[in-house]
Amino acid sequence: MGEANIPELKAIKRQYEKQWLKFKGVQGIGIGLTQTGKVGLIVSVEKITRELRDQIPEKIKGYPVELKEVGKISAF
Repeated sequence: MGEANIPELKAIKRQYEKQWLKFKGVQGIGIGLTQTGKVGLIVSVEKITRELRDQIPEKIKGYPVELKEVGKISAF
């Protein structure tokens, strides 16, 4: 795939964000470096569960999608 196409990643994020934010435990979605050092989508979740792994793919259009356990995020 070569280098990350940030405008394409932003479009992919917009396409899936509303759907994924409805899943129990999803706290947010962003674009960043995954653990493998590749640019992809980072899905911040309260706790990584089998259900979330089944609902959110590991790749979309060649870009990695990584679940990152962050705990519960709340505004002050």
